[in-house]
Amino acid sequence: MNRKVDLKNKRSLSISIFCDHTQWHKFILNYIPSFLKKNTGIENYFLSVSKDRGSHIRLTIVSSNAEATRLALKIDAYFKKCITKIGAGDTKNVISGNGTYRDFTPNTIHYGVYDFDYTESRLQKELTTLLITIFQHYREHTIRNLVEIFIELFSMSSTSQWLTKESSVKLFERLLESEYKNLDAKLLTEVKITNKINFVENKERLVSFINQDTYESSEMEPFQKHWYYIIRNFKKWDQKKKINQEEYLIQAICNLFDFDNRITAYYLFVSAIGE
Repeated sequence: MNRKVDLKNKRSLSISIFCDHTQWHKFILNYIPSFLKKNTGIENYFLSVSKDRGSHIRLTIVSSNAEATRLALKIDAYFKKCITKIGAGDTKNVISGNGTYRDFTPNTIHYGVYDFDYTESRLQKELTTLLITIFQHYREHTIRNLVEIFIELFSMSSTSQWLTKESSVKLFERLLESEYKNLDAKLLTEVKITNKINFVENKERLVSFINQDTYESSEMEPFQKHWYYIIRNFKKWDQKKKINQEEYLIQAICNLFDFDNRITAYYLFVSAIGE
């Protein structure tokens, strides 16, 4: 039986840590876990990364209303010390697809206390673990390898019992068409040409990789094992019973990384799986 959560006694601390994306793994694998371990009163936490208004990590800490203020007082001092440890970095560092840092100064901390919707907490918790295990594997190279990472996750979805090959094609074609609608005609033509060239140049490797029959559990990396766990159990966690659960989950993992190269990943996957 689901326990009813009293939102009046719950708060979320929303923390944005602005720093170069090559330093994200240090926070995600070391500094943030250390803070969570040393401080009591934390009931749950969720992580994501974003390039919106500057390259940053989003940390949401769920606590009781009484603990929220105490934790908020510790956040600023702790993460400022962490920022100092990694150095100032290059404030003009260009993030692919986003340009230079905007609006928020890099190497700064921003936070606030809010009410929180708990209905998605189980999925967010598991996606946080997925993000952490991906950063454990790729470390400072994570963002550079996102297209390859996502194609691998898509491929694993199509080889599991979650999606058939045919349903995978339909799902990702639909997602691709949805992304195309956000582009004007000129840019859409350019993107399609670029992606077609990219696929032709990498066709053999992509087809071989995507169409492998199975992933051996004993040979899988932790992030691969956890992704399998998510896709096999997500429907049980989906309390809102979304009409298209598969599409929702794919969008959720893209949003987890603020993945801005979805069109390329969708296109390469659909093209390869159709061969």
